[in-house]
Amino acid sequence: MSFRIGTDLCNPKRIAKVYKQFGEKFLDRILTAKEKEYVLSSKRLFLYRLTARYAAKEAVAKLLGTGIGKHVSFQDIEVLRDTNEAPSVQLTGTALARAESLGLKHWALSVSHEETMVIAVVIAS
Repeated sequence: MSFRIGTDLCNPKRIAKVYKQFGEKFLDRILTAKEKEYVLSSKRLFLYRLTARYAAKEAVAKLLGTGIGKHVSFQDIEVLRDTNEAPSVQLTGTALARAESLGLKHWALSVSHEETMVIAVVIAS
């Protein structure tokens, strides 16, 4: 069985700076409606939840070999919580098409954060 891995490390202060500059426009570009609802549901964890989703989407795009931009958008990758509260990845659009072309069907995502860093690691097979 072959597998692929993607990772991203992101500083919440960098995300806070972009959010401060662009506000709702930034959220709407990065987050799906379900993600936005979840991120906004906690003022205390808002920045970490936003940064975690940003990092996870970047990690998925790296795993797909496309990066975010021309071939895959942030909206094509959704980071939700499964029934056990663990983060999970749902793909649509061009991200799903790319994953299918690579034969990727099974996904695992791990996200962790400290005060100054958020890391996301995704594995697919």
